Amino acid sequence: MKLFGQFLIDKEIITKDDFVAAMIIQAESLPSLPLAVHELKLFNIDHQVAVFAYQASHFKEYRVAAVEMGLWDAANVEHALGRFFLSRLKPLGEILVEQGCITLNQLSGALEQYVALGDDVYEPEKIKPAPALRVVKENDQTFSDLNVRKIKIPSASANDRSLFTLYCGRFDEAFKARLLKHLRAPSDTDKGSLLTTLRALKYAANFIMAFKSVLLLESLTLAVEQKTPRAAGDQALVERALMYLWTLRAGLSSGEHEMVTLSVASLDSRIEELCFIISRMGDKS
Repeated sequence: MKLFGQFLIDKEIITKDDFVAAMIIQAESLPSLPLAVHELKLFNIDHQVAVFAYQASHFKEYRVAAVEMGLWDAANVEHALGRFFLSRLKPLGEILVEQGCITLNQLSGALEQYVALGDDVYEPEKIKPAPALRVVKENDQTFSDLNVRKIKIPSASANDRSLFTLYCGRFDEAFKARLLKHLRAPSDTDKGSLLTTLRALKYAANFIMAFKSVLLLESLTLAVEQKTPRAAGDQALVERALMYLWTLRAGLSSGEHEMVTLSVASLDSRIEELCFIISRMGDKS
């Protein structure tokens, strides 16, 4: 699936300069690695002090210092950091709107076109490959200069799967049908109970670390609370949010972490942009 930013460039909705500037802002909006490690309590205070001391005395990056000290457990640390940074990532579309590169209406229309592409195969432009990373050996450990690793998503434990089942049991076909019916034809009679269930589901999704589901549930809560009629295009986006949420629910019901479904279905960026647009309904410019 083509990345949303590349899609916007190809459609000449934004320029490459716009995209690069927005990506830099997005990167700068994320907390530093030491701060993330501290907030998640991945290292105890003595280990944190030791890493900073080693980093300063050996002129190493924080991650490399932790690796060399034997504190960096990729299977656990990087999985936790991956979820943490994903939850803090500012959507590209939101940045582009804030920077005046695109209007909310343009973003909404572009997202419609982007989603319509489905899972078409994207062949990226061929670019001359960068020189291979120099591998160095130090203290009998081999690692690359950049120490790049893929985030590993561990299999869900039996306890995780039982929690997934509880969430999916509350978010069943009957509730989905009731919610869809209300979104299409709002009713004050059903509104209160729907909001109660949505808030309960949001709490449960947070508990099982299904953070993109939380975003979608927040968007659907806003849609249910909305008092003014929605335009046809906005209605389609709200229903798409429900469709994405149901897709993530299917992964959870099969015992997979949300991140697995996000990766397989390439939904991550689409959900971020969609939720941002829904949050701004009513103040489009």
